Amino acid sequence: MLPKKSITSWQNWHWVSLLWLLAGCVLLDNMPRPTPLPNVVVPSVTPLPTPDAPTPTPALPAGWQDARNVMRSVCFEAALVLRDEVFVLRSQAELEAFWARIDDLKACRRPITRPEVAFPDNAVLVGLWSYGFGCTARHDVRAVTMEAGTLSLELTFGVDGTCPYELLRPFWVFIANAANQAIAVRVQTD
Repeated sequence: MLPKKSITSWQNWHWVSLLWLLAGCVLLDNMPRPTPLPNVVVPSVTPLPTPDAPTPTPALPAGWQDARNVMRSVCFEAALVLRDEVFVLRSQAELEAFWARIDDLKACRRPITRPEVAFPDNAVLVGLWSYGFGCTARHDVRAVTMEAGTLSLELTFGVDGTCPYELLRPFWVFIANAANQAIAVRVQTD
């Protein structure tokens, strides 16, 4: 059995602890309460349709090489002026004249980069830019024919989607062993 003094001492601590607990509640009750935030209305945002992944250039016929990287520094504004015009460049000198023509347009804010281009295997650089509205654009090679010494390319330009984007799709290729051939390019829109 515990001595009487110990029981009284325990009871005193019990009351003291209870008083501290009640004092804490009273203090917390008197603390200023944070003001509630006004009802915030979060606007709903409807995103524009996003274009699908860029359409890769389809497999090119044998002896053709993708040359879009040669024109990568031509600005949108200059390409827009030159859209739908077919270019057949047979030498570095003709390519330099082409660059000078773009500079004369004064459409680009900065000078265009003129990469060193080697015309491989008696190749010809053939290209154009096609214009449309949509999400993605593509060129498809539909037919390649050779008649009476003229190499004829038939392309289809297609635009997919209803996005409100102006699109300029480049089609630039090196065609090997074509330096002495006449070249004609026809583009249809699908």
